[in-house]
Amino acid sequence: MVFSMSKQMSMSDFYENIFPSNPPIVDVREAPEFNSGHIPGSINIPIRDIVTYLGRIDSEQTYYFVAHTDHRSQVVTAFLASQEFDVVELVGGIKAWPGQLEQ
Repeated sequence: MVFSMSKQMSMSDFYENIFPSNPPIVDVREAPEFNSGHIPGSINIPIRDIVTYLGRIDSEQTYYFVAHTDHRSQVVTAFLASQEFDVVELVGGIKAWPGQLEQ
C-alpha cells in the first residue's frame, strides 16, 4: 500500500487560526483515551474504525486529525490523502493542545 503525503499543521497554528471557526476535528485515539480528555467539539473515531467511516467523509470538507502524539494521526491522514480526501494532521497530538480539554 502506498500512502500519499498529507498536510500538517502545528497545534498552535490550528488553535489560533482554525479552531475558532469550529472545523471538523477527528480524534483517532481509543475511546478511553478520548474520554480522559479531548479537544472541545472533536469526534472520536478510533484508527481501527476509519475505513468504516469512509462513506461518511465529505470530500469537499477539510478534516483535522489528532492522536496522542503523531503516529496514529500520521497513518490515518496519509491513508485518507491517498484516497483524495482533504485532511490535515495536527502535529504534536493532544499533548500539544494549548487550550482546555473536555472530558
